[in-house]
Amino acid sequence: MPNYEICYRDDHGGLAAKVTTPAPSELHAKILAHAMKEREYKTLEVWEGETLIYERTPH
Repeated sequence: MPNYEICYRDDHGGLAAKVTTPAPSELHAKILAHAMKEREYKTLEVWEGETLIYERTPH
C-alpha cells in the first residue's frame, strides 16, 4: 500500500500541518485529506512521493 503525504496550507501559503499515511488508492487519500481538513486550512495537497496528485484551493 503506498504512502501519501497530505499537506495543509494556511492563507499565506505556509505549511500549517502535514500527515503521512498509507492508503489503498489515490481516491482514498483524497477522501482522507478532506475528512481531516480543519476550517482554518485554506489549501490541501496530496503527494505520492515527489508527485503532486491532488490540490484543493479555496474558491
